Amino acid sequence: RTKGPDVGIPPLFENNDAATPAIALPFHFCFYEQSFDSVYISNNGIVSFKQPIYKFDTSGLLPFGADTLMIAPFYADNYTLNNSGIVYYKITQTHLIVTWDSVRFSGIDIDGWNNFQLIITNGQDPIVPNGNNISFCYPLMQWACSDSSGGFSGYAGAPATIGINKGNGLTYAQINTISKPGNYYYGPFSADNGIDWLDHKSFTLNS
Repeated sequence: RTKGPDVGIPPLFENNDAATPAIALPFHFCFYEQSFDSVYISNNGIVSFKQPIYKFDTSGLLPFGADTLMIAPFYADNYTLNNSGIVYYKITQTHLIVTWDSVRFSGIDIDGWNNFQLIITNGQDPIVPNGNNISFCYPLMQWACSDSSGGFSGYAGAPATIGINKGNGLTYAQINTISKPGNYYYGPFSADNGIDWLDHKSFTLNS
C-alpha cells in the first residue's frame, strides 16, 4: 500500500510520487536525539519519520522545513512506473535495508538507471561498522536530474541531494548535490558534482 498523489499499481505498487504507510521497525532507531520505531519509504530516494514525504522538492538543498525529518541517500524525482525500477526493503531485528533497484527519472528522454541502498540500524549491528547507524551505498549511478525538474537526458535540472535532515529548517548534514555527468566532486554544496563520482562508494554516518 502507498500514499501520495500516485498510489501505485499493485502488486508491486510502481508509482511516481508516493510513499509507504508507516512500516514498523522491531528496533529503536536514534535520529537527532529522538527514537523511532517506524519509517516511511518514498520512491524518491528518501525515508522519513514524522510523515510520508512523496514530492520532490526542486529547491534541491537541505535543510527543508518543519516535519521533514528524513534520510536522503539520493533525493531526486525517481520514477518507477512502467517497469522503470522498483523499491524494496528487508527488516531484521536490528536493521532495515532499503534498495532502489534500477530506478529511472521522470521524463520522456529517459537514459540511464540508478541503483542505490540505505541501511539504518540500532547502532550496534555490525552491518554498519564502528557504532554508526546509517549507511549509503552506490553500486551504479547513471542520472542526476529529471525532466520534470528542468533537466534533459538525466542532467542539468534541480540537483539530487544526499544527506540527512532534522526537519527544523536549521539542522542537517549534506554529503553531495549532483546535476552533472562525470567523475567530479567540488564539495557538498556544488551542483556541478558528477554522478559517476558516486559509483562503488559507500558512506557511514552516526545520527
